Amino acid sequence: MIIAGKVTLETITMTEQVSFKATKIFVDRAHFPYGFARSGDFTKKQTALIEAHGQAYKALDSGEREAETDEEREFVRFCRHEKAAETDHEKVWQLYRRHLGKRQFYISMGRDDRANSTAIEDSEPLETEDA
Repeated sequence: MIIAGKVTLETITMTEQVSFKATKIFVDRAHFPYGFARSGDFTKKQTALIEAHGQAYKALDSGEREAETDEEREFVRFCRHEKAAETDHEKVWQLYRRHLGKRQFYISMGRDDRANSTAIEDSEPLETEDA
């Protein structure tokens, strides 16, 4: 069935294989606690791709799932670093993995207790090159 130029799942015949099938929406609360859309790291299109296909991306990347289509086989090659990211699927997964590698830094804003600590005094003055 085609509705206003959009293809629905009913238009795909049983003989055609769809790449990156997933049964659930992909979420990563550990790294993106407010979701991909609110993180500011992904565009709307990228958010839609990773939420719809992220479970498949993760399973293919980890080897939990066998590639069924040529597109998925190329994705696995990308995950193994055998080729550069070319498709939208590969690019969004590359962006996701890049954000997982970022370290988060936290700055503590508190009182400076160094004034109360014991100071270590140098017994000899520092030598300078002027002498």
